[in-house]
Amino acid sequence: MQDIVYLEDLTAFKEAPRFARKFAEALLSFDQEEITIELENHKFHGKKGLSSNIQYARYDNQLLGEELSYTFLLLNQKIEISLQFYQNSSNHYRLFTFTRCNEEVGQVFSVNLSTNRLRDGRYALKNKIKFSDRIESDPDIAKKIRSLKQQVLCDLLADYEFDISDKHDVFLGEFDALNLKGEFINTNANQFVYDMFIITLLKGHYMGNKGYHLDFLPVLNKM
Repeated sequence: MQDIVYLEDLTAFKEAPRFARKFAEALLSFDQEEITIELENHKFHGKKGLSSNIQYARYDNQLLGEELSYTFLLLNQKIEISLQFYQNSSNHYRLFTFTRCNEEVGQVFSVNLSTNRLRDGRYALKNKIKFSDRIESDPDIAKKIRSLKQQVLCDLLADYEFDISDKHDVFLGEFDALNLKGEFINTNANQFVYDMFIITLLKGHYMGNKGYHLDFLPVLNKM
């Protein structure tokens, strides 16, 4: 596991606000060399590590290093998923997921802590499920396809017992940054990381431009 001594050597960590430091430390308590995710009776095995850098995985401004980056074997193809936490160009601290498969690299999902502050040092771990991928079609049809993807994915996540609102927000718990060590509420580090991987795998499939698709799910790129 990437320990606190390493974090304290990073200028980005030293300059980060308390909530960001505590969140990074809490996430790094997830310490598994291999993980298995089961979707629709299919098991996907992942091993820690990347074949090469993705986005900021190996940059000093990124507070998780490669500790939450895994390579999965998906139906005879490899997909790399990297969780990265850093201050973006809007000065927000966001947790991003990036994927790489068949030379296609891109962002899939994120949770913005800076804009989801609640009260008493708590932060909501949530974001809206939405699609903005370009679809070569009539603009009205493209809009309907993106809306269909949104509803299908939200229904699927609800089937997996995710908390989904009527406005297509997915709630993954809260984080208490005032706790001495930082504390997850209504979830834990392991469950939260697994949830981020599940959402990423499923959403990446429906985005249709991430280099892979899951054979047991429909492809929704046309009507």
